[in-house]
Amino acid sequence: MESTSPRVTPLREPDLEQAPQPPANTEAEQALLGAMLINNTAYHRVAEFLVAEHFANGVHGRIYTAIGKLIEHGQIANPITLKNLFDQDGSLIEIGGAQYLVRLADAAVTVINAEHYGRVIHDLYLRRELLALGQQIVDDAYKFDLDDPADEQIERAENGLLKLAQSLTDTERRDRTMQTAAAAALEESVAAYRREDRLSGLSTGLVDLD
Repeated sequence: MESTSPRVTPLREPDLEQAPQPPANTEAEQALLGAMLINNTAYHRVAEFLVAEHFANGVHGRIYTAIGKLIEHGQIANPITLKNLFDQDGSLIEIGGAQYLVRLADAAVTVINAEHYGRVIHDLYLRRELLALGQQIVDDAYKFDLDDPADEQIERAENGLLKLAQSLTDTERRDRTMQTAAAAALEESVAAYRREDRLSGLSTGLVDLD
């Protein structure tokens, strides 16, 4: 019987002439997806800042999107509910088909580190974008084109960096907003508990309504 285990490249001595690969962490992507498959609450820990494009592995990005769609429609996302979506996915079939989802879930240990895995994935995405931008800057600079002067190349490079910085700023702003709201809610609850009437706001004069 043909094994469904994913193909793994054997370890070998480093090739000094081989070009370095873009930064990625397959294990972190697998760990995050596995955590979400065994406990859908893990999805909500990363959904605010992580999107499918941030995954280095395109198949993992599609799995993440499918999990999110089910959860956002109020459904359970697990290897069983996702099976039909991926039975015909050629890329997933290459690494074991729907059984790959089962292996992801079986390999998951805890959801506690879900946000940490998500941050790692997002950070590596930004690094890949920086590398791609840097390579484009180098390629453009080597080309002597009268229709593409150096000052315009500099402007494009600045716009590229600004776009990356803006995406990071938006993520941090959402995180700060959530943290501020949570802190305010906690402070309000503590203040209400310390009051004699246990109210967080003004009394309506109606005990049941309060």
